[in-house]
Amino acid sequence: TRHYEGTGCATIYDVNGDPVVYITNYYHVIANDQNRLGLCSFDVLDWAIAINEDQGLIAYGGSSKLSVLNIQNAGSKAQDMHGVNRKNIVRVALSPDGGLLAAAYDDNTIHIWDVATQEEVSSLYGHTDSITDLQFTPDGKMLISSSSDGTLRLWGVPD
Repeated sequence: TRHYEGTGCATIYDVNGDPVVYITNYYHVIANDQNRLGLCSFDVLDWAIAINEDQGLIAYGGSSKLSVLNIQNAGSKAQDMHGVNRKNIVRVALSPDGGLLAAAYDDNTIHIWDVATQEEVSSLYGHTDSITDLQFTPDGKMLISSSSDGTLRLWGVPD
C-alpha cells in the first residue's frame, strides 16, 4: 500500500509491484491501462486497509465508508457495509474466511459486519481510548484488539 500525501489516494499493489486498486475519498478503481497518475485528486483521508490474500479481498474504511472488494474478479464492485454514515473508521480487519469484517471507530468501539449480507452483526464496547489494532485469530473465532488505554482485548465473534 502506498499513500500519496495531499491527494487523498491510496494505491494497493500486488506481489509484482503492479497497482491493483486505487482508493480515493469517494470511490475505488481497479487498475488497468486507462488509469492515469491524475486519477486521485481529493483531500487527504487516512484509509484503514486490511487484505485477505487467501480470499482475494481488500477491506477499506474511512469517513462514512466501509467496503470490501474482491480483487480476484476484475469486474466486481465494492460491497458497502450498511450503517456506517457519519462514522470515522480507524482500523479494519477481515476474518480468515472473508465472511466477517471488523471495524474500529474513533469513538473506541468495534463493529462487526457479515460481508455477504453487508449488515452489522455485533457491536463491542470496552476500550476507553483509541483502538490501535484489530486482528482475527487464525481460526476466525476471536478478534483481538489493542488500544492506547494500555489493554489488549479478546472478543468472541458471531458464528
